[in-house]
Amino acid sequence: FPVTITEGLEVEGWLDLTNTLITSLPKGLKVHGDLYRGKTELEKCTYKELREMIKPGFVKGLILR
Repeated sequence: FPVTITEGLEVEGWLDLTNTLITSLPKGLKVHGDLYRGKTELEKCTYKELREMIKPGFVKGLILR
């Protein structure tokens, strides 16, 4: 199903995007836990590309497939 994440979204826990149609992450995204990106277009991105995509945001936990 389609997922839209707004710029500057802050998630206090983990963010699970598995099995969604998401293709990019918004600038300023803040995830205080892990980010799950399995079975999405984001699997094709490197960790560095994902971190650059969300600057000045962050993922404090792991970025998992």
